[in-house]
Parts: sequence; C-alpha cells; structure tokens
Amino acid sequence: MNSFDKPQTAAMRKFLEKEGPAGSGRVVGLSIEGDGVFIYTESAKWDDGGGSGTFRGDTEMQAIARFKELVQRNDEGRI
Repeated sequence: MNSFDKPQTAAMRKFLEKEGPAGSGRVVGLSIEGDGVFIYTESAKWDDGGGSGTFRGDTEMQAIARFKELVQRNDEGRI
C-alpha cells in the first residue's frame, strides 16, 4: 500500500512519526475515509493476532487506540 492520507490531528502526526516508515516502520499506510480511519501494516510482519493488518477506528484517535491494543509481531505466518 505505502500511501498516507494527510493526518488531521497532532496525535496522528506524532503516531506516524513513531510508527511510520521514518520510525519503527510498522505502519505502511493511512487512509481517512467517510466511514472511518484505517491504519495499515504489512500483515505478514505485524497483525492483530488473526492475520489482519488493518486497524480501523471512527476517528484517528480510535484507530491509534485499536492499533496499540491489538498489534503484534506475526511470527507464526498468519494471513
């Protein structure tokens, strides 16, 4: 994916500095849509424990919280 919509909040900008390509590299995309905010990882490396690399929230803050709550290293090959 590797595309990022422009963050609307300071919290998301700070989050992407830490977790995006210039930081840890865990986040590879951000999509801000009418039906929610989507944070993307490369699911073969980082997922939600069930193989999905998409973390959704109604707001940027909710998407960040969902990511922090669920993200884990995918060492088992879940996809």
